[in-house]
Amino acid sequence: SSGSERYFRGTYRMSSWNGDIQAHPVGADGVVQATDFSHSWSAASLLDAQHYDTDRKIVTLNGATGVPFRWASLAADQRSALGSEAILNYVRGDRSNEAPNGARWRVRRGVLGDIIHSTLYYWRHQGGVERLYVGANDGMLHVLDAQTGQEVFAYVPSMLLPNLDLLTENPYEHTAFVDGPLTMARVNLAGGTRTILVGALGAGGRGLFALDVTDPSPASEAAAAGKILWEITASGDFANLGYSYGTPRIARLNNGAAAVIVGNGYLNQGSGRSTLLVVDLATGARIAEIDTLSGNSSSPAGLSTPTLVDSDGNGTADYAYAGDIDGKLWKFDLTGFTATRLYTTSPAQAITVAPVVRSHPQGGYMVVFATGRILTDADLTDGSIHYVYGIWDAAPSANGTLLTQSLSETSFAGERMRTVTADLPQWGAGGHRGWQVALPAGERVVGEAPFYNLGRYYFTSTNPTVAGTPNGENWLNELDFFSGGAPSKPIFDLNLDGSFDDADRAANGGIPVAKFMAAGVLSQPVLVQGPSLNTTLYNWHDNQRPAFDVDPPPTTGVSNGHFDFDNYYFVGTSYKKVTHVHEYDDKYGVTGVNMLNASEPSFNLINAIGDGSLPFKVLVMNQYLNPAATLSVGGRSYESVQTYSELASETNANQLLSGLPVYTRDTIGTLIFNLPTDAFASKDWWGDGGGVRAGLIPTQTGCVNSVDSLGNVPSGNQGPNGERFNGALTIQLIRDTTPGNALEYNHDGRDVRYGWRVKPAQFTDYVLAEYTAFWHHHNGACYGDVDWIPNPPQDSHDDTTATPPPGSGDPTDAVFSGGSAITGVETTIDGNRITTVTTYSDGSTYTEIEEQLDNGYTQITQIMPDGTTIVSTMSVNGVNMGAALGAPVSPYEQPAGSVQARREAWRELLP
Repeated sequence: SSGSERYFRGTYRMSSWNGDIQAHPVGADGVVQATDFSHSWSAASLLDAQHYDTDRKIVTLNGATGVPFRWASLAADQRSALGSEAILNYVRGDRSNEAPNGARWRVRRGVLGDIIHSTLYYWRHQGGVERLYVGANDGMLHVLDAQTGQEVFAYVPSMLLPNLDLLTENPYEHTAFVDGPLTMARVNLAGGTRTILVGALGAGGRGLFALDVTDPSPASEAAAAGKILWEITASGDFANLGYSYGTPRIARLNNGAAAVIVGNGYLNQGSGRSTLLVVDLATGARIAEIDTLSGNSSSPAGLSTPTLVDSDGNGTADYAYAGDIDGKLWKFDLTGFTATRLYTTSPAQAITVAPVVRSHPQGGYMVVFATGRILTDADLTDGSIHYVYGIWDAAPSANGTLLTQSLSETSFAGERMRTVTADLPQWGAGGHRGWQVALPAGERVVGEAPFYNLGRYYFTSTNPTVAGTPNGENWLNELDFFSGGAPSKPIFDLNLDGSFDDADRAANGGIPVAKFMAAGVLSQPVLVQGPSLNTTLYNWHDNQRPAFDVDPPPTTGVSNGHFDFDNYYFVGTSYKKVTHVHEYDDKYGVTGVNMLNASEPSFNLINAIGDGSLPFKVLVMNQYLNPAATLSVGGRSYESVQTYSELASETNANQLLSGLPVYTRDTIGTLIFNLPTDAFASKDWWGDGGGVRAGLIPTQTGCVNSVDSLGNVPSGNQGPNGERFNGALTIQLIRDTTPGNALEYNHDGRDVRYGWRVKPAQFTDYVLAEYTAFWHHHNGACYGDVDWIPNPPQDSHDDTTATPPPGSGDPTDAVFSGGSAITGVETTIDGNRITTVTTYSDGSTYTEIEEQLDNGYTQITQIMPDGTTIVSTMSVNGVNMGAALGAPVSPYEQPAGSVQARREAWRELLP
């Protein structure tokens, strides 16, 4: 919060598999200044401006000698493995052979490859020289000037040379190269104090490497080549080296040797056993390999990231703790180089994160870890129940059981939270050996690295099995380190009043220990400490290809039918239906309505609520009749109406209102209704095994927007159970002062799945505006008619069309089903313009044009299969400057002054 900090982020783009490193200033309010381009840079743009031959210093190893990454410097076998000098130059950044030119190889949006799993490592060298070190899936470790973003030099691990030709394949299938973690240290070695970087290839291969970057500014390519210390491959003394996803550790051993200590990784082709490798830091020679004797060649095990412990405080590593892919937790003695199995998970599940170790109050150590893996396609759909464990190393032999704590989901102000039981372990003889907490089915813990702080175990859990747009769920968790349970007082300042008290308890009365963060992919948290507060920061990515890369958008909105949309608000003193649009999705070629920036401007919220500072809350009703619908409100990702703000499950009106966020038109960020393209299909949308119905209610316009029986306000023909607006999906904006006694169930039988509404007698006191959506079906039946059915046959589009205003933001990013397969992708480059045309099996095409403008910005033009054109402007670092799609902005990339950005930075008092 000094106002002089900077933010660095590595990222990737799945549609083209290019990457970037972005730098932005951080304001004195602690918010990233994502739109301050005068103090920002994009490494990808800068690298593209460097000439591949004359401006870049790129090096590799030839045997044991560092050499420039040039054809003349390579040995004959290396040239043979690489294939040709043209491939080498392509990897260096030569664009002359990219299609349609020369060899017609893969066209790259940028030379810098995608950055997914490699650590982005910042280092301040002596003399104040600042560098960024990061691996990318273009085959290189990149060293950047942290002030300017300019590449200083790059290193290609020589064991990757046989695979580099894969980068030229057209069409390109994503391949990992330098995709593993990095670590750095200043170490006293022979010849003085040196700064050493050690890295792993991750999924890129079975290999480790080390660079001496004491001098981070080589004057020549030859000088850069001299910085390569060593490489290790899976042969000789390291035959048991697998794919090293774990972070290498640099430490001093008790015999004085400086060493790299690293798990042997997964799928080793030697013994197949889990081993801990101890490597001489200066030479890369093996000091020891501590064999667990667990695993075999037919069913390989493999060790993950170790955690080192200095038990006597003399500055040397005495023990290491690490888990393996078979679910075993190991303790390694680094003096005698022996291994002891400390615990085996039950069920046996992979441990891919480093354990966190702290002294136990009763002696010995508490070792906390969690299970989970995402290494194969099958892992993405695995719905197993994973666990978080705390194991006491030094427990009496009679202590054989684990205390079980249980998580429960709840909420606070509409945000999803979890609480946990608060039982205390019994550490006496015959008591507990530790504790365990089960995560929800499919949820697991992966990545680097959970940590200890304030007596708690901090970690992010992820659940890739949760379907959505994007897929996945991510939670921040903070469990008591020694019990796995709840703390004694609130740890989140949820109401942002500066205090941690009972006002920060969850809806169920408990103390929240976990909070839903986002869909997509979230890194493990990084702790940032300030003078009086600390915060946890994350890297976030939706981890999606654009929908058009998988299935084409529908030609006219939602398939096999159309929805109508209406709005209602006060005009003068009269509450009335203001706008009705028939065939809204067909008319505009969209799948929903952005009520802040609609294709039909009459639906924009500014028309209904003129005062941008007027506070209100959002109710939804008739959810059970419209279960396919999703909403994005308040800048959050799309959420099903079935679960949105617990409006279809909360049975206490006061509790419901207290949990709803308060918005104003100026601060709400997003108010978007969206549908999947198969919303009119009949199936068990609710997922309870009950009735099969369409995802949006079929009914008629006159039944939805007629006035009530008293002629006071529009409410439609009530459904057979009293449902408002004849069962149409209804979004009702109410004053923030609305009391609980002004609400009633939207169903005469008090079925909460139909939501809540303001009572007719108090309607004009509290309701500000409403929106309705329904399937205008050709059968002419209204909900409640004798011939009405919930699952009518799908009908056809009427294909009416209209041109929306430029920049309107109705969504076209629904969850597509069906669709056509991609049959071809052709990319061409013409000066500063890159054009990619995707052709589908039905003959339709999607075109994306990326053009570098003279002002340093990038213009993206998207031409959809139906001819719809969307133009947006990006800064050089990839920040979207347009509002063309109206999609919710990630809460981790909000502009300065954003309330949502500060709300996501959970504050905690330091002790």
